[in-house]
Formats: sequence, structure tokens, C-alpha cells
Amino acid sequence: MLKLISRDAINKNKIIFRLYTTTINSSNNGLTIREWKKPSLENSYDTGIMVKNSLFKNGNVPFLISNCNEKNQRPISWYTCGPTVYSSSHIGHARNYMTVDIIQRILINYFRLNIIHVMGLTDIDDKIINKSKQELISASELSKKFEQEFFEDLKSLNIKPPMFTTRVSEHIDEIIKYIEKIKENQLTYESTKSVIFDVNKFGIDRYCSLRAANQQIKSDDTLLEKDKKSSQDFVLWKAYNENIDIDGTGNPVCWDSPFGKGRPGWHIECSAMIDSIFKNHLDVHSGGVDLEFPHHQNEIAQCEGHSHFQGGQSTQWTNYFFHIGHLILNNEKMSKSLGNVITIRDFLSRYSANTLRWICLIHKYNDPLSFSDETLQLCISKEIKFLNWFKIVRSKLKLEQTSVNKVKKTFNHSIELLNQLNETKYLIEKDLKDDFNTPSVIKRLELLMKQTNESINSIDTDLLFNVQDYVESILNIFGLEVHNENSDHNKTDESNQFILEKLLDFRSEVKNLAKNEKSLDQIKSKIYQITDQLRSDCQSEISLRISDIPDKGTNKPYTISFGSYYKYKNNKNNKNNNNNNNNNNNNNNNNNNNNNNNNNNNNNNNNNNNNNNNNNNNNNNNNNNNNNNNNNSNKPMYYFGIY
Repeated sequence: MLKLISRDAINKNKIIFRLYTTTINSSNNGLTIREWKKPSLENSYDTGIMVKNSLFKNGNVPFLISNCNEKNQRPISWYTCGPTVYSSSHIGHARNYMTVDIIQRILINYFRLNIIHVMGLTDIDDKIINKSKQELISASELSKKFEQEFFEDLKSLNIKPPMFTTRVSEHIDEIIKYIEKIKENQLTYESTKSVIFDVNKFGIDRYCSLRAANQQIKSDDTLLEKDKKSSQDFVLWKAYNENIDIDGTGNPVCWDSPFGKGRPGWHIECSAMIDSIFKNHLDVHSGGVDLEFPHHQNEIAQCEGHSHFQGGQSTQWTNYFFHIGHLILNNEKMSKSLGNVITIRDFLSRYSANTLRWICLIHKYNDPLSFSDETLQLCISKEIKFLNWFKIVRSKLKLEQTSVNKVKKTFNHSIELLNQLNETKYLIEKDLKDDFNTPSVIKRLELLMKQTNESINSIDTDLLFNVQDYVESILNIFGLEVHNENSDHNKTDESNQFILEKLLDFRSEVKNLAKNEKSLDQIKSKIYQITDQLRSDCQSEISLRISDIPDKGTNKPYTISFGSYYKYKNNKNNKNNNNNNNNNNNNNNNNNNNNNNNNNNNNNNNNNNNNNNNNNNNNNNNNNNNNNNNNNSNKPMYYFGIY
């Protein structure tokens, strides 16, 4: 694109233009995005991996580690946006951090690359201040509480912690100096005592690194439009407001600076914290796709305006952006602002960390992930399928390896499976080099397992051991520790034991009933009670739901399904009525389920879960409860169970 530099030059019979190179993305209807500059091949290590880089809109690009010519001559610098720690993290967050964990495990444990991973935590924010006022504690106390909870959740999910964690509150001096340098480069202006980044001075064409200009609405919503020269401008330093910036203990949340009292803007935090460790260059930046604009685009502008802006030109600050797709629940992005969240701890109270990891593995990391009963059941069935396969193989190995007198199978018996194993290894490496294509890897492992099952009695046990060792090694690389049969996530044996005990208990109760009861009506009544109790126990103890609806696929007079998740419903007309949101007394309502079922209709269905257990009177309570959805409370409602 040619840009006119000087109109005055026209009077001197010459016109000066500056050339800006851009790339046109046909998939974006011809919108203009700034060109991504591929790192120099002469001065970079080529990993052989092709990746989806958000800075380039026309397909995958080579993953090159710049400023080094040999593998691991220097580690990969990697920054991840951490949470704003004002409330419990949900499984939408977990999808982001678990996916990054999977990708980094692949790079480290499969491709043997070194990574320095830094995560930034936002512990200064409007949301934190407002929440501290509700809880009548300091902003610092609130943020530390939820920071600790966040890292406990990561540990529960078997997500490796970053090598370094940075907090905004501990980098105020660095942030102030960072803003001063941007001011020196004449890319800011002041408005209402706040310091604003001037996108037009930086160059709108340079600014459009992730989104084109006509894809954007506004760049920052923390300032009124009247306080900015352009809707794309954003705040670097937010002036202190005595009516807003007071925490729950009555103390001001602000710092002294050359610009006056105030606190950092949201976007500048990450830029300054990255610079404090990696200085003026970054290899990989990752985060949720919802941060792509404005947060990440503003980060790029700040960093290039700080360290890469010379003579009106800016050079590329980071080489790769990996954006993780949304987690979708009931056709909406899971988000605290929408109120449709399932916290990590709620999820783990019903499922294992492995289940969530399977969900991430069977979906492409940068695609939207629809969280549903069907997705959960698919992942649970896959986990059980793999675990059962390992049990079969290990049992076979244990049986045959103990017999030294057994005749070994010939090579010809094993050649077909050996070829399948080698081809699987080759194709899986191609999949991992193809933007970490884990869904394809899982399918290839399943095919290998299928062929192993078909030839398990005709192959040599040495080859069988190597097949199971390879399958286990790939799953371990992904963070699935399938070798530990006593681990928390392997609950198959416990479930089988529970079902066996319930079956024997059922037999005993029916036998005693036949012996001791003489009235047919009494026998019928007690059999209904026994079967209803069995159904309730299976759902509460092992997440096995038994329905009296016939299964057309199996021709059984019942339908069974594993797993459950929270369903929610949200009265969109009352989303902003926060006072009512805080008054849903679910715990009180939960204590009233034994005496009357009619009160539930007047209490906005807070007792749906309890009603599902009220099976003594009739089997239709569940249907009635599920249909009582007309009078919604303002707070999203959550229900356990398959629906």
C-alpha cells in the first residue's frame, strides 16, 4: 500500500510516498491485515513444525526459532496471559491453560525443545476492586485468595505451572518506565489526567496486526469516547478516581507516577511484564481467542511503540500468536460476564482431570469446543476404551511372559502389526508437526489398538509390549498418566465393584421380599422402592444414569448413560439485576425437598436436583421438575445430571 507522506512536497513538484506492505486475506472478504514477517531462515532454527499463527491469516506457517542456528541453542520464550484473579476459574479458562499445557508437553517431551514459560496475573483491575467492596476486604487480599485457588486448580488438572509467574502489583515501577519510553517516542497524549496511546500516530496500518481496521469497533472500553481522539486509542495509565478506586477496606488503589496518581491500564501490564523478563523480543504469545482484540493487538502496538519504533517505522515484536478456541455451552461462549460458567472445582467434583484433558485432545486447539452431554459421554467412553485395552494387553503380557517354556511366535506372524506400528509412528509425527493435530493422533492410536486386538493371539508378546509401550508413551506426552492404575482418575475398577455390590444387594433384597411379603401390592411397592433407590445410587455414586425409556439401538427396555454436567438457564431480560442475583438461597431451598414438592414451582426451580431424588412417590417427578422453567431467577441455574 502506498501512503502519502508529505503534502507540502506537492508544491515542490514532487510527491513523497512510503511503501507499506500488507497481506490481503481472501477469507476475510478482502480486509487489510499487516504483513507477518517470517523469521530469517539464515538466522533461525527450523523445528519442522507448521503452526496456525494468528498474525498470518492465509494458512499455517513454519515454526522457526529466531536468533539461533541450532536446536536448543536458546530456549523458546513463551508468554501466556493468566487470569484476572477476582473469582473462581471456570472450565473455559481450564480449556485454555490445559491446551497450552498439551502443546508445550508435545514440544518439550516429543520434539525435545526447551521453553521458558511465563504467565502474567492481573491482580489490579476494576473487577477486583468492585468484588473487594462486596466482600469488605482489601483488593490485595481478594486477589491472593483467588490466585491461590487458581494454582490449586491447575495442580488438580495436572497442568504444569509456568516457570515464572508475574503479578501486576509487583511490576508498577517497570510499567511506569515502560509508559515513559512510549511517551518519549511521542505516541501518547493525556486526557482527563490519564495517559492514552495514540493509534493514529503509531500508524493505523501498523496497528492492524490481528484485526483489520473495519473489523474493529473500539479498542478500549475503560474510557468514554469523548475522552479519546479515536475509538481505537486505549489507556496506558488510568488517573485515580476517588469515587471508584477504593477497595473494600476503604483504602485507595493507586500509585504515584510522573503522570499523577493512578494505576496501569489493562493492556500495558502484559507488555511491561514480558519486557521485564524477555526484553524486546518474544517467540510465542498464547491466550484465549477472546483476547485477540483488543488486548493482544494493543500489546503488539505498545511493545513495538516502546522498543521497535524508529524513525516512524516499527519492527516485529513477537513472531507467533497461538489463540485457543472458545468453550461453548448451549451455543454461547462460557464467560463470567455472561454468567454461564461451570467452575473447575464443580467440574472436578463430578469428573476427573483426565476427562477434561480428553475433551481438549479430541478437539483442535484453535477450534470452538462445544461442551455437552454428548461430548462428555464420548470422552468418558474413549477413556474407558483405552483403559480396558491396556488391561487386556497387560493381562496377556503377564500371562505369557511368566512362561519360559512357551514357544515364541515367528516373525511372519507379527509382520503385519509391526508394519502398522511403524506406519502409525510415522503418521503421528506428521500429525504433531501439522499444528499439533491431536484429534488425528487419537484416531490413529485407536486404529493401532484395533489391529492389535485382532492379532493379539497370533503375535509375539515382545511386539505386543512395544505396541502398548508406544501407545502409553504418546498418552503420557499428552499428560494422561495411564500407567498408574491406582491414580485418582482411574475409577473404572471402583465403578465395576460398586455395580457388582449393588447387583448382589438387589438380589438379596428381592429374595427376602419374596420370602417375607405376602401381599402382592406390598411386594410391588417395595420393588419400585428398591429399583428407584438403585437408580438414584448409581447416578450419585458413579454418574451412571438409568432411564426407563427404551433404547432403540440395543432394544433394551432401558437407556443408560455415563457422566453429567451442569445445565444452566439464564433470564437474559434480568442479566443486569445483580442485587437479585446475590439473593438466591439455594442452600436453604435444598433442605426443603422431603416435605413438599409443590413449593419448588414458586422457588424458581432451585430444588431441581433434590426433586430428582424424590422417586418414592412416582417416577414422573423428574419430568415435572425439568418442565418447570417458566419462572427463572436472575442468577444462572445449574443442574446435575443427564438431560
